Amino acid sequence: MVDYLTKLFSGEGFVPRWSCGHWSGFHGWLDIVAGTAIFAAYMVIPGVLAYFFWRRKDVPFTLAGKLFCAFILFCGLTHALDTGIFWWPGYRLLTAMKVATAVVSWAAVVFLLHKMPVLLGMRSSEHMQREIVNRVKAEEALWAANDD
Repeated sequence: MVDYLTKLFSGEGFVPRWSCGHWSGFHGWLDIVAGTAIFAAYMVIPGVLAYFFWRRKDVPFTLAGKLFCAFILFCGLTHALDTGIFWWPGYRLLTAMKVATAVVSWAAVVFLLHKMPVLLGMRSSEHMQREIVNRVKAEEALWAANDD
């Protein structure tokens, strides 16, 4: 374990992915472009969600949102490291990132499972709109009855 941690940022003992197997230029660059595109999307999604939670203070489950953002960020960083391994064999760091991603992922799973009864009990916006319409009608009927 100590050896692993002291060499966490070292590529010692490994070779870059280009040197492993028989990567064609097309296959290698396709993998790199796909990994980079996934990384970019995984960086934008949490930003959009964070902006949403920042603007909408009335939204419940902000911890769920934060956990989901962390999960997406860690997934994106894992893809970025995986893409970088074509040039720098940082397999130890990639493994550490995968472990961190697994921990955050399971924290989100446990939180969501714990909150599932509450989530299932939440009313939809359509249900709330129907309730508002019904209450307005009832109030109008009450006013009409009082006027009579």
